Amino acid sequence: MVGAMDAQIGKELVAADVPCFAMYQSGANHSGVGSDHLQWGGEAFHKMGRQKITLAQMFLSLGMDLLLVDVDAVLLGDVMEYFGRYPQADILVTSDQLASTIEPGDTGLELPDKAQAPMNIGLMFFRYSDRTVSFVDSWLAAINADPAYWDQNAFNDLARQGWDPISKVHPSQKRLFMGANGTLGVGVLPVASFSGGHTFYVQRLYEVQRVTPYAVHCTFQYGANPGKRNRLREAMLFDDPPSYYMDDSFVSVDLRRVPSATWADHSTKNNSAMKRYHFRGLDMQLEAVWQAMRVAAITNRSIIIPKLACYCDKYWTELDQCRVPGATQTRIPFLCPMDHVLDPIFMDDGASDFKVRWREHSFLENSRCPDWVKRSRVTFYSSPTTTRPVEKWVVQEGGLVVLLPTNLTEGEIRDMLKPYYAYKVWHIKDPEKFLRGFDDKKLEAAVESRIKHLQPVMPPDPAPPPPPLANTTAAVPVQTAGSDGTIGATSNTATRGIATANEASGTSTQTGGSSAALPER
Repeated sequence: MVGAMDAQIGKELVAADVPCFAMYQSGANHSGVGSDHLQWGGEAFHKMGRQKITLAQMFLSLGMDLLLVDVDAVLLGDVMEYFGRYPQADILVTSDQLASTIEPGDTGLELPDKAQAPMNIGLMFFRYSDRTVSFVDSWLAAINADPAYWDQNAFNDLARQGWDPISKVHPSQKRLFMGANGTLGVGVLPVASFSGGHTFYVQRLYEVQRVTPYAVHCTFQYGANPGKRNRLREAMLFDDPPSYYMDDSFVSVDLRRVPSATWADHSTKNNSAMKRYHFRGLDMQLEAVWQAMRVAAITNRSIIIPKLACYCDKYWTELDQCRVPGATQTRIPFLCPMDHVLDPIFMDDGASDFKVRWREHSFLENSRCPDWVKRSRVTFYSSPTTTRPVEKWVVQEGGLVVLLPTNLTEGEIRDMLKPYYAYKVWHIKDPEKFLRGFDDKKLEAAVESRIKHLQPVMPPDPAPPPPPLANTTAAVPVQTAGSDGTIGATSNTATRGIATANEASGTSTQTGGSSAALPER
């Protein structure tokens, strides 16, 4: 059953024959939260949390077991079968833990003494009992008493009250800790199978741990709701209507220039060098994407974002050797989620008159995309020896290949490629040689403005720590370059300490994209 928080979505759920119920009062149009995007930590966000826990209280009062799932979480397997393996559990809950605490191939719960990251209440299973009802009553009372008390923080505080994950575990199931002052059996679901946005999309931890994924919750991502939808589409988990695949035409490109460092090479760099390599690698790959956008603007097509390689993660605090702290199982390089590089909100906001229409990198791999769309493809090569289109049939390229002159103008693209407008997919093999420039200067300015808006910006290195107190550490002579290029010696403890700390800790910060907004949690 889906809880409708306003009348509009309630009507749409009923029309779609989705089992649902109203979370708003009779005579009102909404629940008081509002139907627009909920900013994390705001008043409406906290009100939604209280309504969510009220739901848990209501259903448990009916003597029912309850699986409570946020709307941005997707079930991928038979979660009830999994929960049934732990009949001793009062509550099973997901976690923001970024690494598995169990060995690969182990399908059980996380180890209570090691999985100490905040539990995430985006997916929770409550087994009915007086103990569970009492806990939920106290949880709701706690957040009602303080309107600013985040429901997830309150859950963690209460569930871990008086806990000892080593000695206070369930007598017949050691992977359940006895929470809420020893009154409640609580289990942390395995993060490789019941994943958040980082463990699923970035780490693909279910592959590393060799386990079956049961659920994914769209946390640890950027771009607000468009970012969530795009991540689900990239994983081919979003159920778009047929028109999404059939009602447009598309441009895709090959990436001719890609970074190729191995982790063994990349990990020997210091923080700043790792970050610079990551952003240089993005710039190399995005050269082809910008060309695709220019061609899409000229021909009124959507672009298919290619698969991009990331050599640094994206996070709102400093990174540890280009990994999010704690995400020790992240394999680098990894397949970039689009919102790590191109903020979906920036693709079509008001920054430019040119608005990018796009599809995710897995678009043509999705079984929902009709075969006739995938077959309706022409591949363009740029050849310095031809002055007109030359057609070939190349099986390895999926059919029709057309050799074109290099560095076409906007007018030449419109005229020369007119015979191929009916093809759904234009694939450009040599994007850097395809387009020389625009004839329409107004269109050119709008496209280049959009590209500048989307361009990832490398953030500065973290601010250095303050220098030590004068009476705690002796000054160390450091060679410095003067303005005339000469090398001199100065007494500069702080400078030497900064260089040493940065290189030893392997920390850096990375924000791929010009948005400074916090990610979704």
